[in-house]
Amino acid sequence: MISLRPYTLFSSTQSLSSVLLTDTFDKYLFVCPLDKNLVLAQILYSLLIKHFKIQSLNIGKFTLKNINYLCVKKEDCIIEINAWNDFLWSSKRGFNSFLNPEDLIKMYLMELYFPIFKQTEKFIQFGKKDKFILNGYPKLFEGNRVKFVSQDSSSVGMTQPQIVKFIRFMKSDFRKIIQDFKELHHDKLYSDIKYQISLFPNLRNEYWEEVKKCFSSEYKEYIDQELWNYSLRL
Repeated sequence: MISLRPYTLFSSTQSLSSVLLTDTFDKYLFVCPLDKNLVLAQILYSLLIKHFKIQSLNIGKFTLKNINYLCVKKEDCIIEINAWNDFLWSSKRGFNSFLNPEDLIKMYLMELYFPIFKQTEKFIQFGKKDKFILNGYPKLFEGNRVKFVSQDSSSVGMTQPQIVKFIRFMKSDFRKIIQDFKELHHDKLYSDIKYQISLFPNLRNEYWEEVKKCFSSEYKEYIDQELWNYSLRL
């Protein structure tokens, strides 16, 4: 997480977050104060999105009056995915305008295989080639905690008609994308995550108790079967 060097700050209003303008003229939105729970959760979240090569918004931290704040970079030409987006891929030509269509599937796979955060926002960023991009920070449960909550294709949003329509354009590649993701869900990732959690002695037991459930053979087999059944319905 980079430390931001401010050029100026914009005052917040009731409807807008405070905005930090850096010395390189990038804009970052204030999210919330950082505590140890959020720092560790952010480390795990960032590790996962980097490991599975998912594009995400940049984040940073900024200290104001001795309080560290989590900030997320404000990007132009970006909208959150919603039920009205399917007009963008109503044809194969529209679908082909996306630079990284497989990233949307990987975002759902991360939520299925690692259900320790609340669902975070997924965005479309428009350009010469439109692309999918994930929010840069996790949404945590009450008390700024991670919590293992078993998911399925419906609960993460994969069964929404507009998402099914999009994934059908990748029907022939869908199982390969899943297999490539699963090949990265290995013992080395297990060790890397466990090591990062071990660096926080006061949170280690609590966090590992939740995170280790993602690596249980029973849960992985359950998600494998869920995705197999989903692929049969495409």
